[in-house]
Amino acid sequence: MHLDQHSDHTYTQRQDGRLPHEISPAEVKDRVLKALRKNKPTEVAEIVGIGTTKTGYITKVVRPRFGIMVHRTPTREVAKITEENKLNNKEFKIVDIAWLKRRDSDLGASASLGIWFDDLEATERAIHDGMVFGHG
Repeated sequence: MHLDQHSDHTYTQRQDGRLPHEISPAEVKDRVLKALRKNKPTEVAEIVGIGTTKTGYITKVVRPRFGIMVHRTPTREVAKITEENKLNNKEFKIVDIAWLKRRDSDLGASASLGIWFDDLEATERAIHDGMVFGHG
């Protein structure tokens, strides 16, 4: 396995498919972004940092999250959210879910809930159609 150096001092990808250590972080970013854009699940991902180590490159990739806030959510109904709102049928995924309350306060019968989806369409659907709890 070797690097092919061109006359303009740019390097091509190694024969084993890995990136060579000698290319700049900007070149790594361009190549990683190009690869991310080829796949639907990662096409909107962003690179937030690239660093180098003795063994190669470290790239931090962040996928966007789309959030909504749902007020007066029954605290005992959280487990039913995906099922009752038919999110599985659309292949939407809830990335994160959290009660929006002070750390030192207890949950009551209902509370505000933050829900983050992996897809903008899921967020728009939740806003347009509303979220249903305990009626499935």
